[in-house]
Amino acid sequence: MFKKLLSKIFKKHFDLKDGHEIEFVFESGGIDNYKFVNEFNIPAERAMAAIDIQKELEERTDIKYHKTAYSTIIEMLKQGNNIGAGIVAQNSLERMDNISNMDLLYKLASVLYLWKGENPYKYDYEFAEKKIKHWKQDKDIEGFFLKTPLRDYLPSFDGLQTNIRRYTVDQRKVMLQTLKSHLSMLSEKSKNQELSSTLKLQIEELEELVMNS
Repeated sequence: MFKKLLSKIFKKHFDLKDGHEIEFVFESGGIDNYKFVNEFNIPAERAMAAIDIQKELEERTDIKYHKTAYSTIIEMLKQGNNIGAGIVAQNSLERMDNISNMDLLYKLASVLYLWKGENPYKYDYEFAEKKIKHWKQDKDIEGFFLKTPLRDYLPSFDGLQTNIRRYTVDQRKVMLQTLKSHLSMLSEKSKNQELSSTLKLQIEELEELVMNS
């Protein structure tokens, strides 16, 4: 039913069950994006995902970073590297001083904005990653955020000094340096290979984003 409704591109509004409606919002990279007309009345599963991401936005970092940071601190303490553990803890605290986290806005967008064929009542994390990756390849990043209610989460930028794209790239570079530092401080004799692999994967993802920015 949902696929048939969205296939009628010429329509701006689509009626779903339970009184929900969706409408076209913007196009990004050749793909149309839709949202619920009433953003305060979205399906429960999506609402719960949005609440989780809101908490991450408040802390300026995602739970993935927190888990690896805490695991790195514990691993360093086991190795007797108290100084290293303190540095990782300090890095984590400094993350909260950021004025915003642009990549977390993509996560929130993956909850609020729908693609053709996507189940509007479920939040598929794997499919959300696909959408996020697509959006991040869109060079019109300023337009993407400024055309949507996500602009409410953006800091005020002085157009003569900086912009969203520059801020995002700089923020990713800082995170990349931080994760590389955490990885380098882990002892080569560390038995926690899973932690090292997780850090390496996060580093690779950030390096790709920075390189393609």
